[in-house]
This record gives sequence, C-alpha cells and structure tokens, in this order.
Amino acid sequence: MKRMEEMNLTEKLGQMILTGLPGTEVDEAFAELVREEKIGNVILFQYNQQNAEQLRALCSSLRQMIENETGVTPLIASDEEGGVVSRLPEDMGKMPSAMALATLDDPEVVYEAALWSGQELLGVGINFVLAPVLDINNNLNNPVIGVRSYGMDAETVCKMGRAAICGYRDAGILCAGKHFPGHGDTAVDTHLDFALIQKGRAELKELELQPFEMAIQEQI
Repeated sequence: MKRMEEMNLTEKLGQMILTGLPGTEVDEAFAELVREEKIGNVILFQYNQQNAEQLRALCSSLRQMIENETGVTPLIASDEEGGVVSRLPEDMGKMPSAMALATLDDPEVVYEAALWSGQELLGVGINFVLAPVLDINNNLNNPVIGVRSYGMDAETVCKMGRAAICGYRDAGILCAGKHFPGHGDTAVDTHLDFALIQKGRAELKELELQPFEMAIQEQI
C-alpha cells in the first residue's frame, strides 16, 4: 500500500474525496477521473446496484482499478442503514429500521443485526457503511429522521448506537455515525432546504452530542 509521504498533492487530495458513478459498471468518465485526479473512494447508490452478482463484480472492478491507479485500497461506501434507507438490491437481505430494532430494548439484537448487515455488505465488496444514525429523534415534526433513529433520548441512542458500532466492527466493516452534530431536533429535510438549530454548546452537550461522544470513545 502506498504511504502518505510517498504521494504527490493530487494523490493526497484524491484520498480525501468520495464520489459516485452513474451506472451499474465503471464507465470511461469515472475511469478517467480516477486516472487523472486519483480519486480514491466511491459511494454506491440504489441505481448502481441491480443484484448481488452485479454488485460484487462492480465492487471488484472498482477496487482493482483504484488500487492500480492510487496504490491504496478504496473505501467503497453505501447508505445501508436498514429500514427506509436501504440501497441493497432485492435479492439481498435488508436490516429493519433503527427504531424497529430499538423497540425490543435489547442491544444484543441491534448488535446481531449490524453484524449480519456488515457481513452482507462485505460479502459483495462494500467495506464502509454510512451508519449508524446517532441522531436523537426529539422533534416530532422532523420529516427526515423519524424511524431512522434509535430513540427520543440520549441514553437509548447511545446504548443502541454502541451495539451497532460493535456489530459492524466485528463484521470487519468501517462505519460512520451520522448526522453530526445532530439532525434530530429539526423540522426541515436538509436534502431540500437549510436547517438551523439555535442551541448553545452546553445544550448540545446535554443531548445531541452525547451519542457522538460515545462514538469517539468507541474509536468509530
């Protein structure tokens, strides 16, 4: 693997970028982006994923091409939270939503679900999951978090979020807690508009930041 001190500026910048591609296989425009700009990481959306066989082939070709051009194994990422936010094709299993899992009040269930989901992802070549959601669902007018959250209080979200992190880790897959610094107490879908939370540092530390502090302790 190429070391950071061996890279030129373009190669270093390429390692900081994660981008998508338009179809179900590597196209020439994406290949040129990797060759010329040394882009090091990829995110796959639903339109990139037809079935498990195609997805496995796509991840394999992405990994081989990017490793050849950059000397570094790429992050191949997916927004596979489970529930309503699932990108995997229909012939692969899907995890229930965070809220559905949390209603059982058993961190072991959350752990097992994340372990299984991580193994499914790794089995087709995805090594980075953009989950778990660590937002606290404390605003009932929130149009975008809802069932994606483990709960309405910091204790529940920390407990279940930690279990998920451990499950992904034991599956051998990287994960990312989101959406820092907290998207739960908004009434706006930030895919569509700008959301502003008017809270001071002390208020954030009492609630929104606690799950992210837990995630840092877990070395996410």
